[in-house]
Amino acid sequence: MSEDQLPEFSGKLVLVYFKGSGASAAAVGHFIHSPTFKMQGGRLFLVGTLATVDGQGWNGAHTAIAWDSIEKYVVLDSMADHNARQSGPQKQQKRGWFS
Repeated sequence: MSEDQLPEFSGKLVLVYFKGSGASAAAVGHFIHSPTFKMQGGRLFLVGTLATVDGQGWNGAHTAIAWDSIEKYVVLDSMADHNARQSGPQKQQKRGWFS
């Protein structure tokens, strides 16, 4: 993949999910602030600093995640953007066949 085909994440918060984690609600994502792409050992990596929601000690730690290990990602403006989306209006419950 050439550099002109890579997404631009400057100033964004990117939530990444790893291949094999599935689409379940239990899948754990990782927040990376303003990541960039870097080649390391012949592989493309998404490099940035971790951002955490629940106050874990990893907040601000440098991270590098292999681009080919990411199944999906979500681009957000900030953690406040994420929190606002999480606390947004609840979806209506689906009704059962007989209800």
